[in-house]
Amino acid sequence: MVKHDLIQELQELALATRLKRLSDSLMADVGKVYKNQQLDFEPRWFTMLYLLNKENPMSVIDIADRLKISHPAVVQFADQMQKKKLLLAKKDKNDARKRLLELSNKGKTIFNQLQPILTQVKKSTHELIESTGVNLLYALDKMEKQLAVMSMYDRVQEGLKNDIQKSVKIVPYHNKYRNDFKTLNEEWLLQYFKIEKEDIKILNQPEAIVMDGGAIFFAISNNKVIGTVALSAKAKQIYELNKMAVTGAYQGNKIGARLIKKALAFAKDKGAKEVYLETNRNLFAAIHLYEKSGFKEEKFSSKSSYKRSNLKMVLKLNNAKALK
Repeated sequence: MVKHDLIQELQELALATRLKRLSDSLMADVGKVYKNQQLDFEPRWFTMLYLLNKENPMSVIDIADRLKISHPAVVQFADQMQKKKLLLAKKDKNDARKRLLELSNKGKTIFNQLQPILTQVKKSTHELIESTGVNLLYALDKMEKQLAVMSMYDRVQEGLKNDIQKSVKIVPYHNKYRNDFKTLNEEWLLQYFKIEKEDIKILNQPEAIVMDGGAIFFAISNNKVIGTVALSAKAKQIYELNKMAVTGAYQGNKIGARLIKKALAFAKDKGAKEVYLETNRNLFAAIHLYEKSGFKEEKFSSKSSYKRSNLKMVLKLNNAKALK
């Protein structure tokens, strides 16, 4: 029974593994050639040997930068090559903390002995690439340039953010979300401050906000409540934006902005002229979000109900950027 090649079957999901498998296979074969030629040398050292033959001596940092590999990888290869007496290490005259590496006489001899083999390796590799009908080296060059513009990490993270943003729905208050309102806000408060008496009063009776003419909204993703915001009716045509919280794992996905936009739309529908909020000057990310929504700093007209509040921000709804 022929077994399926799982790595091949996984295609894009196992690209890195497949490339490594191909690399390991090629290096193993070249390693056999070296042994057959009585050369005590490992294929993985080749690029470093080649570089040092061209530019002697070099620091570990410079080698890592030129070869585009990690500092620890260079150190590992250098240690291995030194044990084989292929490299010499010395201190930089201008900086005693810096180690410079250069080829030893044995290293130079090995490099010269490798030349006939390298010529055949290059020829064989070229023939192998030609047989595929694809300009593989060109494709790899393009891929590396694209990754230099945007890493795989950033690509995956952006994709995950887009998926989250598409999955999020903003819904109004319902009793089934009562505990979520409290949990989300307690999580946020305990991360930065302490839970105060006024917090307890509101978190234990969230429905009072709705009954008094305000609103509470929730951000839900895949049936999980991940964020919330409240809009409390205060004086005539004035509302307070408060109790906004987004659980840690979902922060940075513009959920807070969507919650604010929904709350401000509600206030506008109710004929409100002004929405204000109280916050703390140390919450830089939150303040930036409020400013993007059109809120501007204003002096307190009376003492705040919260000890943590040292900044008041006000939004005149005809200037509400978040509603656009």
